[in-house]
Amino acid sequence: MGNHTLFRYDPKMVRDTLNSAVQTAEELHDKEAELVQKLHHIDQHRFYLRYGYKTLGRFCYHGLKFTKVQTQRILTLVRRYEPTVNISD
Repeated sequence: MGNHTLFRYDPKMVRDTLNSAVQTAEELHDKEAELVQKLHHIDQHRFYLRYGYKTLGRFCYHGLKFTKVQTQRILTLVRRYEPTVNISD
């Protein structure tokens, strides 16, 4: 039995590719958190009404061009979002 084909690749290339994916995922999570925070603010003040949308869900689906599944996921995150208060000494 030989080694798996994965082990035929250069270890540095594999490591660099995995590290790049991790970095991209971290950036994506940061951007998603920023988007949820902004959408929470938009939802609280119902800013989407100015663009002619009746709900935040419609704004996400039609205005931001998310799929239905993405819209539902984002709405769940927005509804669960609780702003944190910065406490300074």
